Amino acid sequence: MKYGLEFLHENAIIKFLNDHGYLITLLHKMKLLRLPLTFYMNFLYSIYIKRQIKSDHDIILNHHELLDTVVLTALLRAMIHRPSITVLQSPPYYADRKRWACLSSMMRMYLPSSRYRLFLKNSIFRIIIGGLLKTNSKLLAVSPSVFLEMGHPIDNRHVVLNPSIPYNKVAYSSHEKTNQAIFFGRLVPEKGIIDLIHVWNLCKDRLANYRLVVYGTFYNERINGICMRLIDRLDLKATIELRGFSHQTELFPQIASSKCFIYPSHHDAFPLAILESLMLGTPVIAYDAPGNLVYENVPAVFRVKEGDYSKMAECVYSVCNLPQSNLNDLIAQSKQMFKAHESATNIALAELKEITAALKR
Repeated sequence: MKYGLEFLHENAIIKFLNDHGYLITLLHKMKLLRLPLTFYMNFLYSIYIKRQIKSDHDIILNHHELLDTVVLTALLRAMIHRPSITVLQSPPYYADRKRWACLSSMMRMYLPSSRYRLFLKNSIFRIIIGGLLKTNSKLLAVSPSVFLEMGHPIDNRHVVLNPSIPYNKVAYSSHEKTNQAIFFGRLVPEKGIIDLIHVWNLCKDRLANYRLVVYGTFYNERINGICMRLIDRLDLKATIELRGFSHQTELFPQIASSKCFIYPSHHDAFPLAILESLMLGTPVIAYDAPGNLVYENVPAVFRVKEGDYSKMAECVYSVCNLPQSNLNDLIAQSKQMFKAHESATNIALAELKEITAALKR
């Protein structure tokens, strides 16, 4: 089998297929394609691509849900008459208008887009991307929440993959717990940075000898300013440390030594940050957002109603006051979750299975 085209690829599947003797043609995006594309530009680029590839490729593999890659996949499928598979990293659109309205209101805090522009974008993407994705042989996603947000069922055509964490955390997981809670991630509203400040404000009196350490960078100065003013107004400067971006050699020991990871994120496909925290022996308090459904039966992940600051603060207080032996038990009971995500080969094999199935149709 000659294994065809991939736009935005994952190293795991590429390495695996190379090691097992598959012929791969990788098509990387040109600098031009980083700009907003028109259909005409995509059409011209697809002709350029066709001149570089042979017609004996068997399948097209697109590893992203961006409009340009979805359109290019459709054009190439029509030009070389081969099946295609698209792997979705996040929902390209949202079926629930109220859900999208909530997320877009957070994005408008730092993006120069109006409410109507974001609403129109979601509606157009639902029509265009939704229509083009229907022509794929199969749709794969890194989490069931991707299909849930899009309003699709999980069936033979909509397949969920298990993402992996390729680096070893065992060396970091034996740190002694200290009186601190942690947050790490992108510092944008939809990832919960503003919620985090409000939750910690409700914790500060009951956890007077604790601090909250925050790792990550602000998307822009506007979000930075909003958060700094909120921290000042709530008088939290003494108990919140903003440490910026850090390499894993600094970050992982801090996660491992924290009593809990507070993660009030509203938007995730598959939140690997939660899995990282669990692998480092630290329980997690998160919202019951769709992306966190994969953790609903994991004992060391405490899910509370989205937007309920009081309930989350209560949960943080309870976890921080658990004896070390109880924390260890929670993590031990959650270890089954790790096995499906500990090897990059697993996701490559699952993807290869779907590719082979699509070729047999």
